[in-house]
Formats: sequence, structure tokens, C-alpha cells
Amino acid sequence: MAGDNETLLSSRDENTDVIQQPFLIGVSGGTASGKSSVCEKIMELLGQNKIDHHQRQVAILSQDSFYKALTPEQKAKALKGQFNFDHPDAFDNELIMQTLRQILQGKTVHIPIYDFVTHSRGDEFVTVYPADVVLFEGILMFYSQEIRDLFQMKLFVDTDPDTRLSRRVLRDINERGRDLDQVLSQYITFVKPAFEEFCLPPRVWNSRRVLNAAGERVSVVRQVNVKMVKFGLQFKATLENVTNVRPLGEDFRWFLKAEDNETFKTMVQFECRGLEPVDFQPQAGFAAEGAESGTPFPEVNLLEKDWTDYDEKVSESVGIYEVTHRVVKC
Repeated sequence: MAGDNETLLSSRDENTDVIQQPFLIGVSGGTASGKSSVCEKIMELLGQNKIDHHQRQVAILSQDSFYKALTPEQKAKALKGQFNFDHPDAFDNELIMQTLRQILQGKTVHIPIYDFVTHSRGDEFVTVYPADVVLFEGILMFYSQEIRDLFQMKLFVDTDPDTRLSRRVLRDINERGRDLDQVLSQYITFVKPAFEEFCLPPRVWNSRRVLNAAGERVSVVRQVNVKMVKFGLQFKATLENVTNVRPLGEDFRWFLKAEDNETFKTMVQFECRGLEPVDFQPQAGFAAEGAESGTPFPEVNLLEKDWTDYDEKVSESVGIYEVTHRVVKC
């Protein structure tokens, strides 16, 4: 298990971007198997690690953030290494489910911060904004079927047990103030049995094994890249006395101005999860405005690639001619 709170931020401009359902990836594996490292490497290979968080398209969350607040009796046991943090009941699964549903709805979520030294959940939280791809890592991410079924991709980080134990010992002593006897006792009593009972069986539940090797990570990144591709539908036309040609509705990006008729302009930007559009047939559903008068023309039909009308405010004809289009990757 790894606390990853300082790297959980991801952001999108909610005022300008069309929020689509993100591609949700679950990453599981035993304690200290390298789940966080795999997520961070995927982020790096996607070219997202050095991008300003307002433009980042990938977010990383950790199940460790969702440990339940302990009662005084449980906290006393935890301070002695006698509380089982590797059992499914140690996690606030209701909050995890609620958070995942909000993420899939494109909402901004608040992630609690858990203190592993005091075994408590503080009042502060980390804000995570909508993203195209969300990686959610944790030892028991696949234990609950209700949670497991939300992931479009499932990865299991398979690491040698001796390697995991040595990493766990060093981490708990150096970062969490434990002594060696307590770490080993907790591992033998709770961590190893819980791994075998709750974490290891789901590995075969339609999850892909990742051996923490570069080739494996690159293969995963290629699949994720497909999910992140955005396409722009670009138009070019000759405009006569009109401007602001656009598809109707508020859920589109559009740019097409009368002063620049000879170049393609992006009218709509959208996502196709794993698919690539090859053609588009413009029909009804467009609108425009008179260039000088501002007269609205709400029923523009481009099926014939030409459209004409008359602007009574300024007594002149208006039109859109020789409409051509293309689809480009954004």
C-alpha cells in the first residue's frame, strides 16, 4: 500500500471542455508491489506528468485515501500493530463507490487525506477535477464486484513476495515510524493472509497481469492512448454576409468566422472511445447570424452543401456555399 496524496491532482477547464465519461483503470496488487510506480510511469509515458494540472488529462487516485476513521479502541490497536488494515472492512467502500460514480459522471470530487502515522483521517482533502483517464490503485480494488465492474481496464501488478516484503519493511520504518518487530509481526499476522484471501484471487477475474516491466507499461499506454484521442470536425465554406456558423446546442465547441473563408475551422470537438470517424454528412441543425445585422438564422440546412436566405434588416442576401469538411485528431 502506498500513500499517494501529493500526486492526486488533475484538472480540466470545466467552463470550456465538454466533459465525457472518463476511461477508468483499476490497478491492484499486493502491498509494496509497485502499484503507485506503475501508475506514475503510465502518466509519464502518456506525457502527462509535466503538464500543468489545468491541462492534464490523467488523474491518479489511491485506495489508501479511503481508510475508515478508527474508533479510540481501534486506534490503540493500530498503534501497537494489531489492527488489520488489509481487510476489506478497513476501507470506506461506500465512499469509494460514491466517488467513482461521481468521477464517471464527470464531476469534481474531494478525496480525503489519511495520516498513516496517527491512523486518522484529517479535515483536509485533495480536489480532483474531471479527467479523460483515471487510474485508481489499491490492494483491494478488485475485491468488491460492485466496484470491480466499474473499471474498463483492470491491471494486477505481480511482484515477487520477497521484494514486496523488503520494500514494506523499509517504507514502514522510514516513512511511518514503525519498528522492525512490529512490521514483521503485522505482515505475518495480517498482510500475508489478507493478500492470499482477498487480493490474490481477483487477479484472475479478467485482470491483466503487469510485471512492472517497460514493455508491459508501453503496451498498456498504447491502449490508453486510444481512449484519450479527441477528434475535431473541421469545416470550410464561403460565407456571404453571415458569421458565427455553428451546430445548434450548448454542448459543442465551434469556430467559424466570416472574415476567413479559405481555411478550415474546428466546429465540433468530440471523443470516440476506441473508434475513429471516417466521414460526416452535414444536414439540418446549424445556425448562423447576419454579419452586420446580427439577425439570427436558426434553421440552416447544409445537406446540399449550400444554403441561402434573405436578411430583411439590411435588405441583402445571405448564404453559405461550397461547404467542405474533414476530421482531424486534436
